[in-house]
Parts: sequence; structure tokens; C-alpha cells
Amino acid sequence: MIKIKGILESGGKRDHTGREINEDGIKILDLTQKSNIAVGIIMDGATGLGRKYEIEPNKTPAEWYVEKFIDNLTNEIEKTPKINLEILLEKVILKMKTELEEFKEKSQMQLKEYEEPSAGIAFARMSNETTEIYFFGDVNILIGYKNGKLENLTNKWKKRLQKYDRQVIRKMKKISDKTGKDVLDVVKTEPIQEMLKENRSNKNTFNHKSYYVCGTEEKIIKYGTYKKINNKNLDKIIMMTDGVEYSMLDINKKEFYNKFKVAEPKQIVEEIQQKEDEDNKCNKYPRFKKSDDKSLLLIEF
Repeated sequence: MIKIKGILESGGKRDHTGREINEDGIKILDLTQKSNIAVGIIMDGATGLGRKYEIEPNKTPAEWYVEKFIDNLTNEIEKTPKINLEILLEKVILKMKTELEEFKEKSQMQLKEYEEPSAGIAFARMSNETTEIYFFGDVNILIGYKNGKLENLTNKWKKRLQKYDRQVIRKMKKISDKTGKDVLDVVKTEPIQEMLKENRSNKNTFNHKSYYVCGTEEKIIKYGTYKKINNKNLDKIIMMTDGVEYSMLDINKKEFYNKFKVAEPKQIVEEIQQKEDEDNKCNKYPRFKKSDDKSLLLIEF
């Protein structure tokens, strides 16, 4: 019997009213009665850089994007549970494109690429026999097999995005060492913000600098990663947003995977949160924010 456990934790970021912001999303669908499948979704939203705006009142653009994307995806898969995953995601992205265009027309706002919301996504659909996985962006997927093999699912687009992030982090650390400023304060400086905007402008551009995430361009579908696995070979699948940064626990992926044999997901995520709290200026583990939102799905076979 397949078991799915999910956890969604806010990084603690708040808006000007004090409202807690969470730009991740998680959804578990049990459609076993209707179609003998179950679905697990995680999303990691990114609000555009630069000027502030709201597509929906009291939500960041990324919150709006993730919530709306998951709602649209849920509606589509409930209507057609066994739909081809590429066709499914293409339909949802086209809906998001229409809704964002309606907002821009109504507000008379033109958005640059780095200003538009986007998101990484990991999506698993399980039947009794097989599991299908599809992902975009900087989400982490560990696949554990019954023979002891552990696979970290990735692609060259994700590696490119991570390379861009590492370049910015190296620059942040260099400025911090030179000026004595905390890394967290360096993030807000103009040179770093310009680097981040430049990197964000490379998303979904279909050139040699591009990386691919869910946005409003349906042509990205062919750049996603798809995998289908026989369930009899599977032990666990762990899907998580990049806020679940287990390197902060000073362990490798195998050690992290093994923690789920003895601890609940919430406990493991709280360990990472504690490390972030201890390094609240981001000097020991350089990163873009003190604490990121954290979504995790544990699928056990």
C-alpha cells in the first residue's frame, strides 16, 4: 500500500501588515476510488524581482501563482485522472498565461521577465503498478530503490539554475568578507540584486543561457524531466523544495534519506529550521534569506 505524507512550513517571512507569507504549495490527491491513482504535488513559488504589485489582494504574486496553479491542475486531473502529464501541465500553464495577461491588461502593467511570478514543481502520479514523476526547476527529488540504490533526479536546466545561484552566493560571500557586512545584509545591495535580476531574466528564454520553470510559456513542456518506475522496485520517494536544504545538517543525501527510516518528516524539517535560526545572518551557510519556505512529500511503497 502506498503512503503519502506531506509537510508545508513557512520560512517566517511577513508582509507589511504582519501576515505570514508562504510561497510554497503542496497537494495530495487520493483518487483511488474513482481511478485507482494518487497524486502528490509540491511547488516552490518565486515572486518577481523589482517593483511590488499584487495580482490578488493580500497575496504576493508567487502565492497567487502557486495557489492558482495547484487549483487548476487539481481540477484538470480530477476530470481526467490518467491524462498525459505533459498535456496536463501544458493546459495549466496556458490557463496561467491567460490569467496573467488579463491582470496586465486590466492593470495596464507591463512586466519584465524578472518581474513575473514563476515556480518550480515536482509532480508524482501513482497507480498500483507504476509511478510517474515530472518536474521543472530547482526542486529536489530523491528516489530510493529496494535494492539500495539512491537516485537524485536532475537535469541540465536545474544544474544551470543552481550554477547561477552559486555564482551570486560566491559574490555575496566575497562582499561580506571585504566589508564585514553580514551575508544577509549583502543580499539587499544593488550589485547582488542586479545579478539576481539578470539570472531571473534567463528563465524560459529558449537560448544557451536559459533554464526552465513553470511560468506562462507552454513551450517549456519539452524541457521538463519525466520518469516512470515500476512500484515493485521502489522503497521511498522524497520530493522537496529547495528550502529543505539538508546540507545545513552537514549530511549527504544518503544520510538524509536514511533519517526517514527513524524520524517523521516534520521532525527532520524542524532540524533544518533550527540550523537556520542559529545562523540567522547567513554567514555560516550563505543563502538568499534567513529561512525559506519548506515543502516536502514522502511517498512510501
